[in-house]
Amino acid sequence: MVKTGVSDWSLQNSRELQGLCFAVLQSLEQCQRPRVRDPKWGTEFEMGLRGLSERLRAFVNQSANQMGPLLSDRFRRLERGFEAYREALSSATPSVEELRARYRELCAEYEATLTELRKQGVRSWVGRGHLKPVNYWRNLFHAVNATVAAVLYQWVLTREQALWALGGVAVCAVALEVSRKSFPRLNDFLVDRVFGLVSRPKERHAVNSATWYLFALIVGCALFPKEAMLVALLILGYSDPLASIVGKRFGSIKVRGQKSLQGTLAFFVSAGLIGFFYAMAAEIQLSNLSWLAWTLGVPLSATAAELYGDRVDDNFGILIAAGLAATLALAVI
Repeated sequence: MVKTGVSDWSLQNSRELQGLCFAVLQSLEQCQRPRVRDPKWGTEFEMGLRGLSERLRAFVNQSANQMGPLLSDRFRRLERGFEAYREALSSATPSVEELRARYRELCAEYEATLTELRKQGVRSWVGRGHLKPVNYWRNLFHAVNATVAAVLYQWVLTREQALWALGGVAVCAVALEVSRKSFPRLNDFLVDRVFGLVSRPKERHAVNSATWYLFALIVGCALFPKEAMLVALLILGYSDPLASIVGKRFGSIKVRGQKSLQGTLAFFVSAGLIGFFYAMAAEIQLSNLSWLAWTLGVPLSATAAELYGDRVDDNFGILIAAGLAATLALAVI
């Protein structure tokens, strides 16, 4: 007997569903930075939101029986959220603060919808659909963390001391992850208040990126030579935020999901420069072949991890990929 249900329906309609979710994502990207002083933009975007609301409503009406009540309710909430945003935008004097509040509510609803889709068996493209809003505080947080960690590991801590320190922090991080899954109010407090400036909407429903970063540090310290670990840490800390800034600002050519050609090139070039200058500053002795592997293989591996790491958090995937490539480059004779 062939089983039928939401998962089967989702697979059969994945293209339609994916198209709708990415239309929502594109609208949310515009919602983040409303140009309230541009009447032409406001009129055009308001019409676009009206069309998106109608599309969401039609999709739910046609597919509610197959989707089930939870997923149908999520799409209805998105529809109402966009209608509320549109009404706020169409007022005589749109309030930026109100629009930002509506945007935050929409972000939460959208990520909750993706979480429900994942539970229903839709996994192939959900990882590329998570929101990555412009967040300069998060970019700065990344760079500062990488700088502090690199300084400590280079001049203060031995490998054993670093592993003991990271292990202690990891215990606390795991305890927090378990606690916030069990206590929704604690989760809201941590996401909205404690880490509100640097958190992403998806982290309300998933393991925090800082936790992935911590475990990447533990794996890197345990397995990679110090030089490989440090160059991977610096690439993660500087190239990833730079790619985000360039991609959001100039990323007109999309190559994979939200990833743009411009952001990807910024990541690759900056990673190559970081590897080059770190090797010079640390006076790493490399043969011609290992030098090629270091300056080309390491940035390529890190860029591939950033571009294709849909199911593994960037903070883990980039550091491990770059560290492994750097380790192999150091081993080349």
